Amino acid sequence: MCGDEMQVQYFLFATLVGHVGLAIFVTAHAHLTGEERGNWPVITLFLGIAGVAGYFFYEPDGNI
Repeated sequence: MCGDEMQVQYFLFATLVGHVGLAIFVTAHAHLTGEERGNWPVITLFLGIAGVAGYFFYEPDGNI
């Protein structure tokens, strides 16, 4: 039992670190390129790689 709980904790910690890292990446990229970051860092913090994809591919005027 104790081993399984530790694996879950490591997984959750790794996921948290990954999401924070991706959110920092989105923020840094927006700053360095002069793009508007909007809410993408927060979205990335919660959704991870889906937020990064949204940041790079979302077009507010509907043109893809």
